[in-house]
Amino acid sequence: MASQSLELAVAGCEADGAVWALMSATVNSSVNREELFKGWRQATLQNMRAQEVADVPFASKAQAVLPGAIRLKAQGLDPQGQGVTAHAIWFAYPDSDQIRLVHAVVYQNSNKRNQSQQSADQFLESITRP
Repeated sequence: MASQSLELAVAGCEADGAVWALMSATVNSSVNREELFKGWRQATLQNMRAQEVADVPFASKAQAVLPGAIRLKAQGLDPQGQGVTAHAIWFAYPDSDQIRLVHAVVYQNSNKRNQSQQSADQFLESITRP
C-alpha cells in the first residue's frame, strides 16, 4: 500500500454471523500515513464491493492517536454474494521511533436482525493501545 510492504499482525474471529478483525503494522515515522490509510480503505471497500459508504465520526479510547484517523460504515457483499455491513476504523499512534497503524473491522450479515450498530460501536471504540 502506498509503495510500502507491510507485515500485518492479524487477529479475528467469526461469531453470530459476523466477522471481527483487528490488524496492525509498524512503519517508519516518515511514511505518509494518510496515503497508506487511503489505499487500505480503498482495498477494503473494493474487496466487499461496497455500494454505499458513509463516514462516521471517529472516537477511540486509544491514547495519543495521530491525525488522519478514519471511520466508516459501508454496505456491500461478502465473498458469497450476501449483503454485508462493514464498520471499520484506521488510526495510528507513536510506537517508540516508529508509527503503529491499526485497522479494525466488523462485517455483519445485512440480513440478520439481531446484530446492531451498537455491537460494532462497542468493539471499535474499545480498542486501546498497549
